[in-house]
Amino acid sequence: MEEKIKFIEYNDGKDTSIRYVSDNKYKNNTEKRYRVLRRRDEAGDIAVPGLESTNVCGRLCTTMAPQGHTVTDKYILVSAYDFTGQFESVVYIVGRQDVNKVATLILPDRIHAGGIAFGKSAGKNYLFVCDYSLSDNRNRIVAIEENVLDTVYGLCGKGVKSVRLSGYSQIFTGLLPDNHASCCCYFEGKLWVGTFDGKKCGVIGVYDFAEEKKNSLKLSFSLKAPKKLQGISVWREGGILQIATSSSYGKSSSVLNRYFVKKRGTEFVLAKRCRRIKLPPYLEEIFFDGKERRISMVFESSAAKYNRTPFEVDRIVHIPAKRIWKDF
Repeated sequence: MEEKIKFIEYNDGKDTSIRYVSDNKYKNNTEKRYRVLRRRDEAGDIAVPGLESTNVCGRLCTTMAPQGHTVTDKYILVSAYDFTGQFESVVYIVGRQDVNKVATLILPDRIHAGGIAFGKSAGKNYLFVCDYSLSDNRNRIVAIEENVLDTVYGLCGKGVKSVRLSGYSQIFTGLLPDNHASCCCYFEGKLWVGTFDGKKCGVIGVYDFAEEKKNSLKLSFSLKAPKKLQGISVWREGGILQIATSSSYGKSSSVLNRYFVKKRGTEFVLAKRCRRIKLPPYLEEIFFDGKERRISMVFESSAAKYNRTPFEVDRIVHIPAKRIWKDF
């Protein structure tokens, strides 16, 4: 049985902020340098929550760095970790019908929350969160059931500042030893988990949820990942399996790539790169929305640790696929 999660409510302190913190720098510097951003759906811009401050158990944290994001029918979800290590990681839950309303979900242990994905396992919808830590040899995917997100969003809508969970709905192990969970996405019943490596190619492991062993992942196949991998998103276009990847590290420009995924013999490979697009530094996770036909991106360049870059991006950016890829 899944653990019955307790909700610990905090009513003290200030609300988690949700506003632009570098609007002038973005418009005067970043857009001029990276002109592809002018193709974005400007009306769809959403301020990255918590950049100014995050309510964590009633205390104020000003050092959160956004990492992952995904979109559901109800929410825009963003994960973040405290780069000083003093506070727990969080997931911001932003309502799609009211983007000025944000709920702050505090994760139950001090993990470095990485990429996130939303999908189904054993008939239930979950938010999957990457949790890799070299210091204590931890490599896993933690999962939070959708109704937990609904409860937290409802509580914060009634004036609660933040909500801490007592535990996770599921904890999944079984990842390849070299597939350090950094970013992830969910597609066609499988969980795609990407590894970050700043110097060499990483690994993208593609997993089924193992029926014979509860809370375990079963490898379906793996792919060689681009260097400096920060995000992945998978879809089919014209029946062809495709993947977009984001790569970034340090102050250099980030890169958005799109590949075909094909089978060669007994192996799957990133067969053909359709396009390479340069973007501002510190690009993190990406998400391709098949319904809206657009790709969204989150950057950590406006976090206090990185905001000395002249090219800050303090918003979740949405760009229609047809404006960056001609075959859409």
